Amino acid sequence: MNILMLSLIFPPETGSARRVGELADFFAGKGHDVSVVTGFPTYPQGALYPGFRKNLIRREQLSEKLSVTRVWLYTTPKRFSTLRRLVHYGTFTVSSFFAMLTCKRPDVIYVVSHPYFLGLSAILLRLLRGGKIVLDVQDSWPEAPIALGYIRWQWLIRMLVSTEKYVYRAANLISTLSPEMASRLIFRGAEPEKVETVYNWVDHRRFSPVDGGALRSRLGLDGLFVVLYAGNIGKPQGLDVVISAAGIVQDSAKIHYVIIGDGAEKRTLQELARSHGVTNVSFLPAVPESEIIDYLGMADALLVHLTKAPHRSGVIPSKLQIYMAAGKPILLGAVGASARIVADASCGVVFEPGSPEGLAEAAQRVAATTPEERQALGMTGRAYAMQHFDLTAQCSRSEQLIAELIAPQS
Repeated sequence: MNILMLSLIFPPETGSARRVGELADFFAGKGHDVSVVTGFPTYPQGALYPGFRKNLIRREQLSEKLSVTRVWLYTTPKRFSTLRRLVHYGTFTVSSFFAMLTCKRPDVIYVVSHPYFLGLSAILLRLLRGGKIVLDVQDSWPEAPIALGYIRWQWLIRMLVSTEKYVYRAANLISTLSPEMASRLIFRGAEPEKVETVYNWVDHRRFSPVDGGALRSRLGLDGLFVVLYAGNIGKPQGLDVVISAAGIVQDSAKIHYVIIGDGAEKRTLQELARSHGVTNVSFLPAVPESEIIDYLGMADALLVHLTKAPHRSGVIPSKLQIYMAAGKPILLGAVGASARIVADASCGVVFEPGSPEGLAEAAQRVAATTPEERQALGMTGRAYAMQHFDLTAQCSRSEQLIAELIAPQS
C-alpha cells in the first residue's frame, strides 16, 4: 500500500509524536510505502528545535520505505492564544496540502487529528488524487477549547462544530483511542459503523523497569518517597494540584514531588511553589525520551493528572501506558477511560482530579505500603499494559483495518 500520513507533530517531537513515528515505522517495516507530511518540530514549547531551520519545505528519507516532508507553519510560544493557535493550525493545513500533492498517489490518506482541519486537506486531496481517508482522533476538538472557554464567539463555534461533523462524515474510517472516545465521537456526529477503537500502545521492551537508585542519589532524593510527573506542563494537566498537595504533607511526611518537562505553565507553577513556601517539589528540565526511563525508575509512584471536563472522559494520556510499562504504582487524577484502566489493572490509586487532598491522601496510601507491595502493584500494571497495549498488536490492528478498507468489495 501507498500510505500518506498527515500529522502536525512527528519525532523528534515528544509525547504523542512518538506514537505517530512508531506507526510510520511499523507500516514501513511491513513493506508499505509511507510518506509523512508534517511540520517543523516545535512541540511543546512553540520554539523550533535545535538543528532545524524553517524553510518552505524540507525532505528527509528515513529509510527505503519511509520519507518525511516537513513544511512551513506559523508557530508561537503563546500556546493559549486562541487566535494564534488557529493560525498555527490553519497555516499547516494549507502548506501541508500542497506538500501532499508532491507525494506518491496514495491508497490511504491517514490523518492524525487534531486539528481536524487536516481532514479538509485530505478531502480535497481525495477529490484530486483518490485514496481512502482514515481519521485518527486522539482528542475531542473543538469540544475541548469551547468547553474551556478559549473559543467564545458563537459564529466561530457554529462554524467549527459544523466543520467537525462534515469531516467525520467524509472520512472512510475513524480510529480512536478508547471506547469512551468512540462514543463521544458518535454523539458528536460520527457514523457508528465507521468508528473503530485502536488503543494507543507502548513499546514494553523499550520502557521496562530499571533501577534508578544511582540517579535518585545524584538528585539528593534518598530517604524520600518520590512522586514523579513527566511530560507537558500545560493548563489541561492542572499541575497546580501538585503544589497544593505538596504543601499539605511537607511538614508531616517524607513525600517529595518531582515535575519533569516544559510547557506554558511551568513558570507559573514554579512561582506558585515559591510564593507558598513549598519546598518538597522539584522542577527538572525535559529530558530526551531515551533517558526518561531512568527517571521513572528512580520514582516510587508516577502521577497522571488531567483537569476534570466532560470532553476528557475518553482521553487516555500516552504517559499512562508508559508509566504502566515502567512497572511503577500509578497515582491517577482523571475520569473516564483512564480511571477505568487503572481500576481494571489494579495498579494504583485513582483520586478526584483537581483535589489536592485527594492527591495527598493517594500518595500517603502508597507511601505506607512496603517496597515489595509497591513492586507488586507496579508489575500488575506492567502485565496489563503488555496484554492490552502492545505496540505490535495495536499497530497490526491499524494495518488490518486499513487493508479491509481498501480491499475490493465483492
